[in-house]
Amino acid sequence: MNAYDYPGATMGFSAPTFAGELDGSPASVTAAGRAGPFAYLDGPLTIDDFDPGLEVYGYLAEPAATLPAGSRSRRC
Repeated sequence: MNAYDYPGATMGFSAPTFAGELDGSPASVTAAGRAGPFAYLDGPLTIDDFDPGLEVYGYLAEPAATLPAGSRSRRC
């Protein structure tokens, strides 16, 4: 998870498969994420949607097949 960054090869991601509003969208964490940095999450969750306007905008992207030199990947 990155904030204020566009996913791309320099960050270790493939091109986004989605860009847009995420308010009220369902979300989940992989088993690796639940076993590590997101252990406090107890199953699926819903992204906040408290306001009728746009609150959460994001990009969905998969890890790149190859990472930039010197990079590490932790798929969570």
